[in-house]
Amino acid sequence: MYKGSLRRIEILSKLFLILITLFLSIFLINLGEKILSDIANWSIPPKTEDFKNHEALKEQALKEKEVQKKINLLENQISGYDKLAELTRRKYLNEKKSFDNWIETRKTIGSPNQDQEVLERAKKLDSFNKIAQDWEDKIEALAPQRKALNQEMNEIRLKQEEIENKGDELYNAAYKKFMIKVFFIRLGLVLPLLALGVFLFIRLKKSRYRFMLISYFLFSLYLFFVGLAPYLPDFGGYIKYIVGIILTVFGGYYSIRQLIRYTEKKKKELEESKEERSKKIEHEAALKSYKAHCCPSCEKDFLSNQWSLQKKLSLNRVPEEEAPNFCRFCGLELFGKCPSCGSRNFVHFPYCNTCGSPIQKNRNA
Repeated sequence: MYKGSLRRIEILSKLFLILITLFLSIFLINLGEKILSDIANWSIPPKTEDFKNHEALKEQALKEKEVQKKINLLENQISGYDKLAELTRRKYLNEKKSFDNWIETRKTIGSPNQDQEVLERAKKLDSFNKIAQDWEDKIEALAPQRKALNQEMNEIRLKQEEIENKGDELYNAAYKKFMIKVFFIRLGLVLPLLALGVFLFIRLKKSRYRFMLISYFLFSLYLFFVGLAPYLPDFGGYIKYIVGIILTVFGGYYSIRQLIRYTEKKKKELEESKEERSKKIEHEAALKSYKAHCCPSCEKDFLSNQWSLQKKLSLNRVPEEEAPNFCRFCGLELFGKCPSCGSRNFVHFPYCNTCGSPIQKNRNA
């Protein structure tokens, strides 16, 4: 059995309950976030393959394959012509170099203009040049065909891209609908939790289990305003702000009503006799009023802030020499003499601080 003071036990109990509130809130929040993240796995999301026009893509793929085959054949043909032209050009250059050297030699020993061999070799050079030119002409003749095939290939690929983009648009629209559906599932889960949290907080805030209710209330607020944030669609922010406005208006309305009720209750209490008001003051309320040097009935400072800060920090009770016997605002008796020993006491405490006799019992008697 704990042997500490009752006040210390009360402080430790409150600290323990606060820790329970925090830990319970944390565990509830983590559980809620886990459930929210797993909701997307409860149904099968759309796939891109489901929205592609496979028949059209297959048709375009066959066309692409056919045109690519023609392009490959044409490129091979052009490549062959190009190699032959290059080879002929090399032969021409080699022969021309040899011919030039031979001509220089012939200039020293005779008249090259009338030499039959010179004419034959020049004719041979012309033939090489003509052959190379023929190959280049063939390559040039195939250029329009190459251009037409490349243009046809580009059109096929543009068509494929158009089909792919259309499928992507359909997929994006379907995925957006899916995410909106998942969001409303999440919202349908979180909104009732929030409504229940607000209801329990209002109805059972004075319950002995109010700390657990506070944990649940904090959890529901966090789950709605923070937990849903990563999953909000384009219009999700409006829902969050609208609900926030509704809760704020409702909270303000509820607070104002409670304040009005409390004010009316206090007015009715002040209309009662001093004896009746004194009987309704509980020990905890009396202790708080005594420490705060305020009247337990009208809750106004009966010292009018005459108690200095130094005294406030160093003393646990109102100095009797500074405290009036009656409240100057509502007339309730505050301090009086003990019927048994005559010492001055705060009359709303149950026992005398000098002799220990019951104050209220003796006074009522």
